[in-house]
Amino acid sequence: MSGALQIRHRPSARRQWLLAIIAAAALVGGGVGVYELGVRHAGHQRAEVAQERRAWHRERTELERANRTLRERITLLETSREIDRGAYREVEASLAELEATLQAQAEELQFYRGIVSPEDRVAGLRLERAEIRPGAGEGRFVVRLVVVQALRQVDRQEGDISLVLHGRDADGERSIDLAEWPADETHSVDLGFSFRYFQQLEWEFRLPSAFVPSQLRVELRPAGRDAVPLEQDVDWPGEGMN
Repeated sequence: MSGALQIRHRPSARRQWLLAIIAAAALVGGGVGVYELGVRHAGHQRAEVAQERRAWHRERTELERANRTLRERITLLETSREIDRGAYREVEASLAELEATLQAQAEELQFYRGIVSPEDRVAGLRLERAEIRPGAGEGRFVVRLVVVQALRQVDRQEGDISLVLHGRDADGERSIDLAEWPADETHSVDLGFSFRYFQQLEWEFRLPSAFVPSQLRVELRPAGRDAVPLEQDVDWPGEGMN
């Protein structure tokens, strides 16, 4: 009925304070929980970062160790290569020296074979070697000859040698008998030979000024009525050698 009396109970002040305290406690508890959750999450992240940092540090240490090992290996290989190169150069030099020695011995052996058993089987003198090379000083040259006879011929061979130089000067063709051309300003030249098996002869001459040599004629003239002279032309080694 419309005129009925409605009675409303209002909470007491004590109850309101109790509810407020409970609400505040719940709020504070929730905040603390969130804070602790945040702290735990942050701590977990710090642990992960620290672990990753330690792993990175270990990896860096391993890489540095491997790098040092590789550098040491490279240094060792370079050192070994230099040692190998040095040894190879020494071997090459030794081989070259050995080849030169063997070549000289082969030439010497051939020389003595020619004395013992000449290929042409012709008795008498032979000009085994003839060499012309620059001398000590401007315009000077050296003539070196090796004269031999077969070993079966035991008689001593003696005689003279004629050396005639052919060439050109400002006046044209010219020939010079080196027996008449002094080796220096005061000494003449002895062009004689005396040997039983072989003899090496050597002279040094001074070229005339403006003379261009082309050929040297060598004549061996052994002593004796039946002796047969030997003539041989030797080309001048190198244009313009003076």
